[in-house]
Amino acid sequence: MSNPLILVRHSLPEIQKDRPAREWKLSPNGRLRAQLLSERISSFPVDIVFSSVEPKAVETAQIIAAACDVELHVVEGLQEHDRSNGPFLPRPEFVSSIQEFFR
Repeated sequence: MSNPLILVRHSLPEIQKDRPAREWKLSPNGRLRAQLLSERISSFPVDIVFSSVEPKAVETAQIIAAACDVELHVVEGLQEHDRSNGPFLPRPEFVSSIQEFFR
């Protein structure tokens, strides 16, 4: 039997409107939620954890890798799409723009 592939999106970031999303770190609540998730994930046979280079993703992955006692590999190219040239949008507007994009 092979191990499952578990895909995890980064936990809740600390939103800093004056910085690009790719530079955001986890919020205190995001760190707590990542810790809670890591406790659930550690019950699976985890062999390795991969992360994008974004700080919020690395922090999330570090928490999970530590709980699972496995290596963490940070890899270029795993990040979300590049939104660096767009303005910060409040969540409802951001969700609406994403929905429009996929229409």
